[in-house]
Amino acid sequence: MSWHYEKAPLNGGAPGDAYKSVFNGSGKNEAANLAREAIQNSVDAAADPGGSVRVDFRFRRLEGEARQAFETAASLTDIAVREPALGLPKSNAFRDRARPLDLLYVDDYDTTGLKGNPTHPSSNLRKLLMDLGGSGKAQNQTGSGGSYGFGKAVYSSNSRIGTIFAFSRTEDAQGAPISLLMGCAYQTGHEFEGKPFTGRAFLGTEVLVPDEGVRFDPLQGAAAEEMAARLGFQREDGLGTSILLIDTAVQPEDLVAGIEDWWWPRIEARLLEASVFDWRGEEYVPRPKQRPHIYPFTKAFDSAIGKAPDIAGRQQRKLFNRSQDLDIGALGAVVLDDSEEENPLGEDFENRLDTVALVRGPLMVVDYHQNWRLSATAPRAVGCFVAAEDVDEVLKLSEPPAHDRWDPTAQRLQIDGDEKTEIVKSILARIKKGFRDFQNSAKPPAPPRPRRLTKLERDLASWFGVGPKGRPAPPGPNPAPISLRPYGPRIEVDGDGLRATGHVDISLPEGSPVAELPFRVRILLKVAEEDGVSAADPIPLELEPDCPLEPLGEDLWLGVVTPAGPARIGFRSQAYDPSWTVQLVPEVLPVEEAAS
Repeated sequence: MSWHYEKAPLNGGAPGDAYKSVFNGSGKNEAANLAREAIQNSVDAAADPGGSVRVDFRFRRLEGEARQAFETAASLTDIAVREPALGLPKSNAFRDRARPLDLLYVDDYDTTGLKGNPTHPSSNLRKLLMDLGGSGKAQNQTGSGGSYGFGKAVYSSNSRIGTIFAFSRTEDAQGAPISLLMGCAYQTGHEFEGKPFTGRAFLGTEVLVPDEGVRFDPLQGAAAEEMAARLGFQREDGLGTSILLIDTAVQPEDLVAGIEDWWWPRIEARLLEASVFDWRGEEYVPRPKQRPHIYPFTKAFDSAIGKAPDIAGRQQRKLFNRSQDLDIGALGAVVLDDSEEENPLGEDFENRLDTVALVRGPLMVVDYHQNWRLSATAPRAVGCFVAAEDVDEVLKLSEPPAHDRWDPTAQRLQIDGDEKTEIVKSILARIKKGFRDFQNSAKPPAPPRPRRLTKLERDLASWFGVGPKGRPAPPGPNPAPISLRPYGPRIEVDGDGLRATGHVDISLPEGSPVAELPFRVRILLKVAEEDGVSAADPIPLELEPDCPLEPLGEDLWLGVVTPAGPARIGFRSQAYDPSWTVQLVPEVLPVEEAAS
């Protein structure tokens, strides 16, 4: 197979690098753009519109013979001979032969694949790989994410040689199963051997169409499957599409962060499963609720969709009135627990304080929006606006190619007059007023109050002779000194939840005259809330003592401590919700003291 470079038409046309420059100046890093746009393409192709999809990002690193075999399979020599004229980064794979060749495969499942007649301009394959812009997607896919046909840009712009392959198992126009594979390169227009070229190239089948010219078609059927295997595609059974980015600079951890930052609403709605596999095959699963800068927005999202109740002065849902007989959507807002000393979202995310996450049909965050002055007195807060289905198409038309804001001045809104422009203006104005009204009426967060272990304080005061000023020390020697020292809890990730582990040491002081002392111990792990420890049941613990313990009921245990060393009791909790904050509450007292 050979790459076919497109000759420049006599009347000019878009060069290949025009297909990958749409995200320049977007303000987001490459991994974030890739996470946003690649998943959006898959969501738009969901087999069940509005249903769940799965997207895997799989990295592969090639060196030595493996790299050489791949370059032969991909016919990269055809591109390498033109490299000086293609406008590629200096660090591209053709110039830097010493470093490994990094590949990235993006595989989606529960989608339709690139359906349609692959030789016809209306097919999804040709729209993905060959069209630039166009309004067909905007007109034909209500509730979709994309509408410009620039989705291909995110793939080619993350290849240092501007080269990708698309492999899809789908159905043709008659509904019959079909496999498709095609390579595309998007590079600078250039001259080669005295002839001008657009910078676009295709690896597939060259078809001469009488009176029209040359058409480039994908490989089909067994030929597509064979080439996919040589290129390292590893699709599971079922319909769907895989995109291969050759010579990528994207890092796995940045990709995980991009998925968490922009797709957390769909993840929280359980409509997106995403995984990132690094070069060693280690899997990373995005967990947005475990990120301090995202978790408050998930609470605002729950509020906006009516999943969480209003809490006076702390959390509120605002359902906006209809406009032009259309449902608008709802705003959820929450006050942040913070202090003057630190940013509750983390020092790297100060720009998201007092912002509202804008969300519509695909459940991607379009923007962390703010167009108002920050208040010096109102408590800091975040919000989430979830648009109603009635206005989804209007908001989609207001988005630029990068889909990163709602712009009431967008020209596509004005095709039918000013009606759609006014809807977008109204939505943004309502978000601003609703969020500011919430902030102004919200109560500053109460500082967390530590739970005092009153019984333990009294016991320790009695045993060690410590007490408030003015209280006389107890007469005579302390007959039964004992101490408890907690270590933990340490928090560990366990699947979709968390576990707490640690231990407590119960000991007698050195030189104690007591040979042994029975004690009662209770170790609880409670769920902390904003106003202290909740009344909810404690999280069950599995104890691992290094001394005999006898159950006494009601979470009480009987043990014995000696001067030889501490009695150590390890603990491990059951898995619990990652959104919970937990507090260890240990209590110990001698049997004699308890009996009195």
